[in-house]
Amino acid sequence: MVVFYVTVVAVCVVEVLTLTRFSEGLDPAFVHVGAVEARNGLGVVLSHAIIWIPYFMVSQRVRNTFVE
Repeated sequence: MVVFYVTVVAVCVVEVLTLTRFSEGLDPAFVHVGAVEARNGLGVVLSHAIIWIPYFMVSQRVRNTFVE
């Protein structure tokens, strides 16, 4: 799950960077809407990762269920 959350955050960062840096020649309104949605998605994914990654790393319940 930790790898999953890190991967999702990385993909969202790449999406935001792609929309903000490499969008020349596209309709500015389209780029703006896409960038806003991508930033909102990054915020949601990042907040989930900030909450759940530490939980998966230190939880005894997770360790007992999935590791051993």
